[in-house]
Amino acid sequence: MITFYDCPICGQKVSKALNNCPNCGCPTTDMIRKEEPPRINPKPVKKSKSKAPIMAIVAVVVAALAVAAYFIIKKLNDDKKDEKKQSDQKIEQTTKSTESAVEDAVTQYMKDYTHTYGEIMRAAEKTEDFGRFYQHVWVDSIYKEDNEETNKYTKDENGEFYEDFNDALGKIWSVEDNYLKYKDISDAQSEVQSLMKKLINPPEECKEAYNAIKELYDHYIEFSNLVINPSGQSLQSYTDNFRDADTATANSIDKVKIYIDD
Repeated sequence: MITFYDCPICGQKVSKALNNCPNCGCPTTDMIRKEEPPRINPKPVKKSKSKAPIMAIVAVVVAALAVAAYFIIKKLNDDKKDEKKQSDQKIEQTTKSTESAVEDAVTQYMKDYTHTYGEIMRAAEKTEDFGRFYQHVWVDSIYKEDNEETNKYTKDENGEFYEDFNDALGKIWSVEDNYLKYKDISDAQSEVQSLMKKLINPPEECKEAYNAIKELYDHYIEFSNLVINPSGQSLQSYTDNFRDADTATANSIDKVKIYIDD
């Protein structure tokens, strides 16, 4: 079967067995190129890359960062809690140490306080006894009262009362035991003065107690000075002063007792 080309120049049918168009002479090679469909070079198709792996990686990274952030924040919070706990413990320890130190100071102060009170009580008792003894000799000498305890001071070798009471009072010091009692009162006063110096700066909790014992101390010193040095007074003034000092000392003792543990 004979096939034909269409001549691109004149449109004549030209047998494929011919080399040229018999009408216009157009080469059949041009007719062949005309017949062949144009070749289309396909553009390379870019393969679309899947986004799934990238998203997975991003998700993993975000999750890792979130976990890391959680533990970092937790660590920071834990550190803050530890720091606060340590700070609170230090404050508590400091507070306890301070409270303990204050408690120890108060305990020691009140121990010294009680000891001083006891010494004042003993000294005041000795002062009162000797002061009353001195007063009795004075009264019995003036009023010539016969008394077994005072006769050896108020009477002479003949058993007669001294005309001058000063002779009777002076005879008191001829008895060694009386001198020792007098010296004991003077020494006790010095001891009490020394003990009171330790109480001068009381803890805040002990200030009222200090004020009470300071009042007692002042009355005791006045009382003991009266007995240690009675000269220059009349019997009446000595008697009145002794009574007032003795009463004031007793009243001050009652005020101090409330701070003394039984």
